[in-house]
Amino acid sequence: MFNRFIPSLLQFVEGLKLDGMLDMLRKCPEKAYSYHMQTEHVDSLTIKVFFKPVFSSDKAGKEDEEVILCNFHQFLKKLERGKISCISIDAETGSSSEVNLNTGHLLQALIRCPALPSCITEGIITFDHKSDYLTTVNTCAPSVNFSKLSVIKNYSSFEELMKNVIVGSYGFGRVTMTHLPVNFVQYLKDPGPGYSTPTQPILSASGSSFVNSKLTLTCTSSSTTQPSNHSLTMQYAWTIDGTVIQPGGRFSFDAISRKTLAISELLNEDNGDTVYDVSN
Repeated sequence: MFNRFIPSLLQFVEGLKLDGMLDMLRKCPEKAYSYHMQTEHVDSLTIKVFFKPVFSSDKAGKEDEEVILCNFHQFLKKLERGKISCISIDAETGSSSEVNLNTGHLLQALIRCPALPSCITEGIITFDHKSDYLTTVNTCAPSVNFSKLSVIKNYSSFEELMKNVIVGSYGFGRVTMTHLPVNFVQYLKDPGPGYSTPTQPILSASGSSFVNSKLTLTCTSSSTTQPSNHSLTMQYAWTIDGTVIQPGGRFSFDAISRKTLAISELLNEDNGDTVYDVSN
């Protein structure tokens, strides 16, 4: 995954060479870091002041936006108090663990660093009343554009959205996915007479849950049919809202068993109940 960032990093280094900036940073790394970054913990009030809302001129629209902004401030307070957690999945091992989220995680998602840069004075919050797309984040010119306002006016929905934003962002530890943009349901086929039900399937994921991103899902299960040296092959099937996913276009599978599903570009239409069933 790191290789994809190398060209951008090299370009960034070349930019630092201009006017001797790179040499200066190398000579005084501690001063450079303290100038560009706040090293102390960033509290919820500081983040609240940093992100300034851009309200609509329409009165009804502004009322909805004020509710969303209130939800954002409540979310910040819960982060600061350690009241928000999520279950993370390690794509390499398939193991899961509970992670308590904090304001550093949020800033990592919104501006790509866990502290506020001294050279950037503010970010903005905008509101889209018409789009059906998911909330978007611009980390270069810090901004958050909230959409689907009628949904996230409900605080529980808003909190779930922000957890997705945090966990789906680059830099969130080794976590690759927790709350996916679809609801995953596992299903074991009736193996029929003479066969045993496979072990409970485990889902792992890598990539990003955001629209237009790439996502790879792997379902793992084992056969329990005896004798263990049988010639049966595990088979996996994937559906979205009852429609069987076939290879082609945005979807591809790793092998005949279809254990791993790769989605080259997530779309809003993928937001549904995705079922992965196993048989042998």
